[in-house]
Amino acid sequence: MSTTSVRKSGLSFMVIIASRKQRKALLKALVDSGVKLTNAIYCRGTVDADIVMRSIGLVSEADKVMVLCELPEILVNRVLQMLVDTFHFNQPNTGVAFTVDIDKLSF
Repeated sequence: MSTTSVRKSGLSFMVIIASRKQRKALLKALVDSGVKLTNAIYCRGTVDADIVMRSIGLVSEADKVMVLCELPEILVNRVLQMLVDTFHFNQPNTGVAFTVDIDKLSF
């Protein structure tokens, strides 16, 4: 019987969705935080603003930027805190961010 050890990469994949107006400042803040690999994609929100307002009291903005980045796990908390401190991601209508362990991704 053979056992195979799985080496953990120590990397996380982060997805950030924010207002398109924040793209330049967001990318600069990510680089300043130590993130080396980023990709910004323009996108549009698809939620009907009336539905959003009725359900959770938020206003939908159509023009978004989605930033995909790869970063060491040790930077994840620092970057998430920067998003709260600098871009107020803890407030409604500011942005969404989440991470996935690279080892958990499948294509």
